[in-house]
Amino acid sequence: MTTVPLPIAPPSQGESGPFGIAAHPSGSFVYTANLNDTASIIDTASTTLNATVNLGSTPGAHCTFTTGICPHGIVVHPNGLHAYVTHRITPGHDGAFSPGGVSVIDTQTKTEGTVITVGNLPGGIAVHPTGNFLYVANQLSDTLSVINTGTNTVTSTIAVGSQPAEVAMHPSGSFVYVTNSGSNTVSKIDTATNTVVATISVQQTPIGIAIGGPSVKIVTIDIKPGSFPNSINLSAAGVIPVAIFSTPAFDAPAEIDPESLTLAGARVKVAGKSDKSLCHSEDVNHDGRLDLVCQFENDLNAQDGDTIAVLDGDTFSGTPIRGQDSISIVPDK
Repeated sequence: MTTVPLPIAPPSQGESGPFGIAAHPSGSFVYTANLNDTASIIDTASTTLNATVNLGSTPGAHCTFTTGICPHGIVVHPNGLHAYVTHRITPGHDGAFSPGGVSVIDTQTKTEGTVITVGNLPGGIAVHPTGNFLYVANQLSDTLSVINTGTNTVTSTIAVGSQPAEVAMHPSGSFVYVTNSGSNTVSKIDTATNTVVATISVQQTPIGIAIGGPSVKIVTIDIKPGSFPNSINLSAAGVIPVAIFSTPAFDAPAEIDPESLTLAGARVKVAGKSDKSLCHSEDVNHDGRLDLVCQFENDLNAQDGDTIAVLDGDTFSGTPIRGQDSISIVPDK
């Protein structure tokens, strides 16, 4: 075990240590939200501090609700280009009853950009598997803010229970769950309609929450096999081929349900009236094992600057799978 020291001075008053933590989808970096108005970036290979990102106007300030912005939760976008940090107070406001915010960190320049104002005392945060939306629990507003990551604006505010604390996203992206620490309940929200579809009573003061179920099996994929970079024109017609590789312990064509597959939200194209998924078996990497090659519709939930596309799906036995590969978004010619 290795302990990574962070450059956070002990406070004379208030709090200053790390609070939230999240990993980059590549696994190369871990990000922490620190109560002294900074975020730390840790290199997982060397287990050393890579960089410190200043947040707000007084980085290094200790969280007392009259000084500092009090960073809390943190998530990383599935494409790895941005991290998002909730903080209890928006710069320019004082006190826990003023609006809080979400800082957008550019993971390439390692700097804070836009600050998105949300409700009072935001804490827990989750990101949709497509990366298109964030969900932020506002503890003193009794609401969940839905943020469009393309515009960095709040597009919906959902009333939940009393004192919502933490947020968990279902792997399918269909539902998000919020613990309500003041009403001893969990709210289940339909992400398609942004409405509460169930309220579940639990024991006293629920805080943390996680989604159980089968662990995700990581698979290796190759977008547009044989080409690099994997250029994607979002306005072009046609399909995007993706190879999912087999291993000695995993038979991709036999085990993967093609109808469950999505690539950055896009589905596998189907053949005419037969509704048969356009997938076939082929030894793409010439290792003697058949791989699964599927043709995806070119309607990815992607935008200029995205460099990673994530494939999600299930095996026929119900085990979730996930893989990712690099992409390069190109404009129309």
